[in-house]
Amino acid sequence: MEHRALANGNAVIEMFLTAQLVITIFLLAAEKHKGTFLAPVGIGLSLFIAELSGVYFTGGKHCILNQDCVV
Repeated sequence: MEHRALANGNAVIEMFLTAQLVITIFLLAAEKHKGTFLAPVGIGLSLFIAELSGVYFTGGKHCILNQDCVV
């Protein structure tokens, strides 16, 4: 199994994409308000965008944003 996630600075990209997902979760789902019911849509879109951009830059297949594969 090839571990490309930490090579060539790809760990920085992984950290940025994970931070993007965590910030999205904190902003959309952390506190209750009228727009909380739309949080799953926003979180899903954030994960989808992170996966698409992460696969392009890091060359991963299924390991993008999966910390078991990164470490």
